[in-house]
Amino acid sequence: MMLAQYLYEGIDIKGETTGIITYMRTDVTRLSNEFVDAAMMHIQKNYGAQYLGKYQTTKDQNAQDAHEGIRPTNVLHTPEYVKANVDVSSIKDEKLFEDAMKLYARIYGRTLASLMAPAILEHTKVTFTSNHHDFNMKGVRLLFDGFLKVYEESKNKDVLLPKFHQGDTITMDAIVSIEKQTQPKPRYNEASMIKKLDELGIGRPSTYASIIKTLIERGYVTKEKNLQPTDQGILTSDELDKFFKDIINIDYTAEMESNLDKVSEGNYDKLSILKTFYEMFIPMIENAKVNMKKIQPVMLDETCPRCGSQLVIRKSKYGEFIACSGFPKCRYIKKEEAPTDS
Repeated sequence: MMLAQYLYEGIDIKGETTGIITYMRTDVTRLSNEFVDAAMMHIQKNYGAQYLGKYQTTKDQNAQDAHEGIRPTNVLHTPEYVKANVDVSSIKDEKLFEDAMKLYARIYGRTLASLMAPAILEHTKVTFTSNHHDFNMKGVRLLFDGFLKVYEESKNKDVLLPKFHQGDTITMDAIVSIEKQTQPKPRYNEASMIKKLDELGIGRPSTYASIIKTLIERGYVTKEKNLQPTDQGILTSDELDKFFKDIINIDYTAEMESNLDKVSEGNYDKLSILKTFYEMFIPMIENAKVNMKKIQPVMLDETCPRCGSQLVIRKSKYGEFIACSGFPKCRYIKKEEAPTDS
């Protein structure tokens, strides 16, 4: 979102600050007629009439339609054009600019591709016969690249096969035997997590980044190749499911999103929503305060200089810290000592 904000606020192109994408906190697919007309002309001129597609948009009932979809502000501002004409002296952080250009290339390519003709793929099954054994290969053959002309990331993941003819003799380099076992579903990464939230109707584009950030900062997950739950994250999830299952679930969250949209449209009484939630939530929170299981702090071989109780390692949303085990009667917190030169 920070990179998108950077592109939205503008970069210096030929001495003028230019916003190169439209408002990025939106979840609609609608594009302005002016942009669609200009993009169609650009496609026909640069790729040919056979690459022209149809403008299509979907209307999500929960989408906030105040802004059009995320797109380049000018179809002529290709990623190559922007890089060639940016005022180099205005770039304060080269890494930030480089990452922002990668994001812009995705936005530009996805937008243009959505207005281009579909790719045409021939699905193929080839059978090779050798020594009375049949070996099958499935794949696709690209007949027309269509939108793949500009959106390389969307290339089909299937095997692209060359053209075979019946009776061809194929030389085999090697035969490899692979033992396969049923694998569990992979853990979510940031992209797949956001995709799942979108499918479930939870959150908005402007909140997805903060959701992931909060999970990491609170120590509920660690960010490696995928999002790995910590012991604290697993315990928190289990306990919330145990004590707050009526409000912390997919159906309730999606319903609340829908009701809040109705409130913003003036079709639902906000006080009724608050009253219903309050009467349900207060008994739950009181029960949880008494009975919810917590990870106990780690005891240290140190005593509190104020009251003599044992010191412990506690966790907060800001990280670990050392404090007195006698909290809340004793509120001593050990300050970090700055390293001194020897």
